[in-house]
Amino acid sequence: MSQKRQNRPQTSPANSAKLALFIAFNAMVVQEALATFGRKGVNPLSMKPSGITTKDWLIGEWTHILDSVDYEPVFRLARNLLQGLPSHPVIERILNDLMPLASRIVASKALLKHDIAGRIYHTLLLRRVAKGLATYYTSIPAAYLLAKLAVETPDDQTTWKEADKTQLVVADLACGSGTLLSAAYSAVLDRWAQYRIEEIDSITDEQIGLFHKNMLENCIYGFDVLEYATHLAAAWLTLRMPEIDVRKQNIYTLPLGRMGGTSHNKKLRLAETYLGSLSMDIDPNTNTCVFRLAKSLMEEPALGPEQAGLVERKREPIAMPRPRLIIMNPPFARTGNVGKSILFGHLRKAEREVVLAKLRESLAGISKELGGAIGKAGLAAPFIRLAHHAVADNGRLAFVLPKVSTSGPSWEPIRKMLGTNYKIEHIVASYDPAKNWAWSENTVLSEILLVCTKQPPDQNTRTKVTHVYSRPRSALEAKILASRIIEAQPEGNLGEYLPFKQIDLGGKRAATCYSIRQQILTACRNWNVCAGFASDHLSRAAWLLMADNEFLNHALPLVPLAEAVEEKQVQTLKGPKQQMMIGFDVHTFQADRRDHGGTIIDVLEGAKIETLSRIEIAPNKEVRFASDSEIPSRMSSFLITGVARFRLNTVGLVSVCCKKPVASNTMWTVRFKELRGIQVTDCYKIQVLWLNSTPGLLHFLSLRQDHNGPFVQFKKGYLPLLKLLDVTKLSNDQRKSLLVLYEELNGKNVQSISKQLEEAREKKGFRYTLDTRLLEIVAPTADSRLLSDLYEEMLDETIIRVPPTNNSS
Repeated sequence: MSQKRQNRPQTSPANSAKLALFIAFNAMVVQEALATFGRKGVNPLSMKPSGITTKDWLIGEWTHILDSVDYEPVFRLARNLLQGLPSHPVIERILNDLMPLASRIVASKALLKHDIAGRIYHTLLLRRVAKGLATYYTSIPAAYLLAKLAVETPDDQTTWKEADKTQLVVADLACGSGTLLSAAYSAVLDRWAQYRIEEIDSITDEQIGLFHKNMLENCIYGFDVLEYATHLAAAWLTLRMPEIDVRKQNIYTLPLGRMGGTSHNKKLRLAETYLGSLSMDIDPNTNTCVFRLAKSLMEEPALGPEQAGLVERKREPIAMPRPRLIIMNPPFARTGNVGKSILFGHLRKAEREVVLAKLRESLAGISKELGGAIGKAGLAAPFIRLAHHAVADNGRLAFVLPKVSTSGPSWEPIRKMLGTNYKIEHIVASYDPAKNWAWSENTVLSEILLVCTKQPPDQNTRTKVTHVYSRPRSALEAKILASRIIEAQPEGNLGEYLPFKQIDLGGKRAATCYSIRQQILTACRNWNVCAGFASDHLSRAAWLLMADNEFLNHALPLVPLAEAVEEKQVQTLKGPKQQMMIGFDVHTFQADRRDHGGTIIDVLEGAKIETLSRIEIAPNKEVRFASDSEIPSRMSSFLITGVARFRLNTVGLVSVCCKKPVASNTMWTVRFKELRGIQVTDCYKIQVLWLNSTPGLLHFLSLRQDHNGPFVQFKKGYLPLLKLLDVTKLSNDQRKSLLVLYEELNGKNVQSISKQLEEAREKKGFRYTLDTRLLEIVAPTADSRLLSDLYEEMLDETIIRVPPTNNSS
C-alpha cells in the first residue's frame, strides 16, 4: 500500500455511503437548478422515466452533462461516488426520497440563497472531522449579521460601488461549505444595488448578471482542507444565480498533511508538511498571497491547489490579490488541553504527529513574532495573524471568534496586534442562552463577532460593544439588526463610555449597545475589564475599579494582589526566579498525587455548590503528594475560585476561608505576606468579605475568562491584577469592624448570586447586609442607595441570571 493511502483517515462503509449520497443530493440540486433556469442539455429530475433505476438514470444524466455542458467538479465527483455505491433497495429508496427534496429546494428560490447543504454537511456527516478541527457551522443569521457589519460600517477607504467590474477581493481562508462567503456576496450585492439606485437611479438584470459573474470569477476566494466542503461552497455560490454562465471560481482545496515521500529527516518531513491556509506565503514582489501546493480532489497530489469551480479545474500555483475583506469562522481547536488534545484527531496517528509537529513549529515562530505565546489559544489565533498579513491596507477583517479571544491570557498577543494595527469597529457578543451564547450552530462556546479595519487607531477611535439578547432568527432579521447597530448614535458629549438606546426588533429587546474609546480597550490586558458586561454602567464601574480604585464615585483603599502575596525564590532552567505563592492548576495537582508514600496534606477537592455556600469551610479530604511536590508549600486558608470552571448562575461565593491551610484542585490558594501587627488570618477574612461584596464581585468578574455563558474560569495569569482591600490603609477600628461583620455572616447559608441580588434589590439578605456594612466601614461617604441600580443591571446579565429559554425559536 502506498504511503499516501496509509495516511488517509479511515472511513466506515456507512459514513462513505452517507457522503456519497450527500454529494449526490448536492448534484441533484445543481441539476434541477440548471434545468429550471433553462440550461440546454440538462433535464429536470421529474423527467426520470420508469423502467430504470434512479441510480442508473442519474449516472447517465450526469455523464451527459459532463460530456455536453461540463460542470465537472460537481458532477464528476457525484457520478463516480454514485457508481461506487452498491445497487441495493435501500440506496434506491434513499435516492428516490432525495429527488423531490432537491426539487422543492430549487422551487423555493429563497432556499437556494441559504446554505442548506452546509447545514446537513456539518450536522450529520462531519462530526468526527469537525471535532478534530473544531470547525463550527456559522448560523445563517449570524453570517448575514457579520457580513453586513463588515460591508456597510462606514470607513474612508473601502467601497463596493464598482463591484460589478472591479476586483475587490473577499476571502475566507477556512471557508467550509461557504456560508460566510455567501453572506458576504449578499452584503456586497445589497451595498452595490443601493449605490446604483441612489446615485445612478437605474439597475438592470444585465447589470446584476455582470455583478454576479464578476464576484464569482474575480472577487470571491475560498480555501479549505476538506474537499467536499469546497465543492459545496462552489456549487451553492453559483446557485444564487444559476442562469448566469460562470466560467471559473476561486474556491480551492488545500493540503493538510505531508505531501512528500518517506524521508526520515525531521526537517525535510516538516518542510514537506502543509497546514492548509496556514502555509500561505506573501510574495513581496507581487504583493500577493501565494498558495503553493494542494491535494487533488480526485487524483494524485499536484503542484498548485485544486480549483473547485463548476466549469473548470486548474492545478497551478495560486496568487490571490490582497483581499479588501477577509471574513472567517476559523477553527477553534486547541493544541493541548490538560495534557491531551483532539486536534486533527481524524488523521491517522503518523500523519497527525507530523502535522502537530509542523503546527508547533509554526506557532513558535508566530509567538516570537507577536512577542508572546499563543499556543494555548488554539488554531483561531494563527488564522487571525494569517489574515492580518493577508488583508490589504485599509482592508477589513470580520471574524466569528470564541468569547475567550477577548479574555484569555494566551490571546493577549493577538489582542495587542489588533489593538495596535486596527480600528476595532464592532465587538458583538451573543448573549442569548437559548443559542448557547454562540453564533455557531454546533458549539457550546460563547462567541463574538469582531469587525476591524487595518488602519492605526487614534485617540478618537471608538469601538461599539453590542450584546445580543435574542439571536436573529433569519437573514432578514440579521440585516435589520446590523443596520440598527451601524446607525446607533450616542447620547451626550464625547466621553470614555457613550451609552446607546436599547435596540428593539418586533417590539422586543434584541440587544444593548454602547461605545468606548478604543484606547481604553487596548490598554486592558483582559477586554472584559472594560467591556465585559451588556450594561455600559456595569462595564464602566468595573473599569473604574481597575483603573482608579473608584466605586460609586468614591475612592477605595485597594491594592493589587501581587503586592499582598508572599513570594519565594525558586530555581528554574533560566536561573533563580521569584514566584508568587499561589496554588497550581489541575494538571499539576493530578500529576503530583501518589497512592503511597510522599506527604499527606489537607485539601479542598472538587468543591461543589454546597461547599461554596458558606464563607468559612473545612477541608474535605486528605491526599498524598510526591515528596518533592511544590503543592504543600502553596497551602493557604484563603481561596479564590477559578482553577476549574464554575457556573456563575449556581455558586453563591467566589472566595472562602478555610479553617485549616489546604491545597485545592478547584480554587486558587493564595498565601499572604506577614504584616507587622496584623494577623494573616484576619487579612484572609477581610479579603473574603471584599471579593464577595458587589464591588469586589464586579471587579472579579471583569477579569474572568469566558467559556459558555455563566460557565467561566479565572486564570492564574490575571490573579496578580486582582484588586484587594489594602489592610495597611485601614485603621484598627475599620479592621475590627470588618472582622465583626465576618463573624456575623459566618455560618449563614448563602444562596446563588442571582438569588442574593434579588433579595438585595428588596434591601434584605446576605448581599445587602455585606454591601451596606462594608461600604459604611471602608467608604462611609459612598451613597449605598446607588447599589440598587447595580443589582438590577447585574440581574439582567445572562451570565449571572440565566432566564428561561424557548428553544423553539
